[in-house]
Amino acid sequence: MRPALVGSFWGTWFTYSAGFCGLGYAMVYLGSHWQRRKQVFQAMVEFQPTRILVHYDNPDRPAETKNWSWILTSEENEAYFFLLIQRLPRLEMRLPKNTLTPEEVVAFRTWLAQPNSPANPIA
Repeated sequence: MRPALVGSFWGTWFTYSAGFCGLGYAMVYLGSHWQRRKQVFQAMVEFQPTRILVHYDNPDRPAETKNWSWILTSEENEAYFFLLIQRLPRLEMRLPKNTLTPEEVVAFRTWLAQPNSPANPIA
């Protein structure tokens, strides 16, 4: 008996296997995309020279005080400051420079360049 799909047993087996694998990859991709869009950090973050204050939008959750070690790494390009936050799941904050005053940009460069700051990968 000859399979009618592609003409041989191995061709049919390969076609079905590739189809199932493709379907599995699509499900994983869509699931991770859905999960990523579901995770939103809903808080107002206030940066100060000695600490970071996190004010959550949820009134039942109290504000938290973090130190600068909460930021794992930082990068700067011409438009943004990128901050990788120490929490699970990982959170990357993008701070657009055009919304910051020149004094705030200088303050961020100073705070993130301090030798004791974990966000400074050079130190």
